[in-house]
Amino acid sequence: MKAHFAGFGFAAIFGVSFIFSKLALSLLTPFGLLSLRFIIAFGVMHVLVSLKIIQVSIKPSMFRFVIPVVIAQPILYFTFENIGLSMVPSSLAGIMIALIPLVTLFMASYRFKQSLNLKQFLWMLLSLSGVIALTLLNTTDDATVSSLLGIILMIGAVISASVFNISSREASYHMSALSLTYMMMGVGALGFSLLHGFEVIAQSQPWHIALWIQNPELTYSLLYLGVVASIGGFFLVNYALSQLTSATASVYANLATVVSIIVGVVLLAEPFSLWHALSAMAVIFGVRGSVLSV
Repeated sequence: MKAHFAGFGFAAIFGVSFIFSKLALSLLTPFGLLSLRFIIAFGVMHVLVSLKIIQVSIKPSMFRFVIPVVIAQPILYFTFENIGLSMVPSSLAGIMIALIPLVTLFMASYRFKQSLNLKQFLWMLLSLSGVIALTLLNTTDDATVSSLLGIILMIGAVISASVFNISSREASYHMSALSLTYMMMGVGALGFSLLHGFEVIAQSQPWHIALWIQNPELTYSLLYLGVVASIGGFFLVNYALSQLTSATASVYANLATVVSIIVGVVLLAEPFSLWHALSAMAVIFGVRGSVLSV
């Protein structure tokens, strides 16, 4: 039951994070935001570890299980997604990201030599249809032209997330969800800082710290994304994956779309119609059916 609550928890956290990411990206470059986000996350976790408020255990024998996790998420997933989003319409990107639970189900059945759960697959299709409908209903004047490279990058994001779901599940047998999250934050802080350095050189962009000083309101977005979304969200993801099957835990991510719609309606006065309600119900019932059909 705790694992299922963790699934609802990370879906809610990531659903709300969209609004903070949107605000931050109006001032920061994509890799500048990711760099600061994970620096804050790792810094906070390291302070908590130093004060012995939380405990992590890292041994050399764990590295072979950790490396696939930290490469797939956050490094490859966020890199593919950030660049891919600039090359394809957001509607297409949203639909492709919603494929992650299905791809995870197929990869897990192959990796663990298990027969494909047809009932769970059908419920996932219902959830996917709801996500697609919600994505299309909330896409307005999306004139971005799709490129082959952009589509390939989004496919890379889907595969990376699916590999993470399976690798985190396997790593959970050898280390705690908290220790794995700590290592993810550290690798994210280092990796995205390096990528942001190349971004600054290539685009001649001001260093992100200067933008932060000039716009102190950015602090709220960075604190949410760094502490709540990165530490809290990924800890709940890793915990859910340690207790549930990869496919079951990953399908909760579809609820993030429903949460983001609700946040948009409540805080930004975005339109909400009967079709939005029906689509959201399809997502919710699809997730419920997927969880119960395991």
